[in-house]
Amino acid sequence: MLDYLSTHPRDWTIEGEAFAFVESKDNVCEKCSVRALDADSSLELKSTTKSAVDGLEVHFSKFIADQLARGKEPITLTSTLHREFVYQSWVEAAHLDHIPRERLDEPGIAGIQGHPEWDNGVMNLALSLRALDGSHRAALTFREGKPFSVFVLTPVETLQCTFAIGNKKNPFFLREYTKAGEQLLAKMGSRSG
Repeated sequence: MLDYLSTHPRDWTIEGEAFAFVESKDNVCEKCSVRALDADSSLELKSTTKSAVDGLEVHFSKFIADQLARGKEPITLTSTLHREFVYQSWVEAAHLDHIPRERLDEPGIAGIQGHPEWDNGVMNLALSLRALDGSHRAALTFREGKPFSVFVLTPVETLQCTFAIGNKKNPFFLREYTKAGEQLLAKMGSRSG
């Protein structure tokens, strides 16, 4: 699957998108501010707004992704996949300066997401690479021209660690939604509504 993704990357020029870092508000690093809250790590989510699932925002559980990645061997991304991993991510520019240098070699987690795609009136199965952990480390190594490795989750594992799609429960999520998870979903829904 990675060979296919490497030879069939997203054409960012067709989408009219070039990579742009998220800018911090009031010079405050959002990533570090959230970590300072010392919240329940089982509710740490990685979001993608460039979703191929009908354009809906998809939220992945980093906690579940970590569990599914255990025991896997890391794979060094090709330059094309490294770019794809970074370009579809939420990356805050200010946070790049806060990453300890000794963590740059720590592998991230990539999910392979399967989704329907129309091609000349025919529906096909398409694959996308999703950054579930390590997008900032990947962005920094990409900028510096250094390699980056990831643990790769299968499409089924990626679906199992998908916490919400369009702020709605995913029936294939690997664990039951806790009370705190239900509250988080309600807050996410009220934010978008």
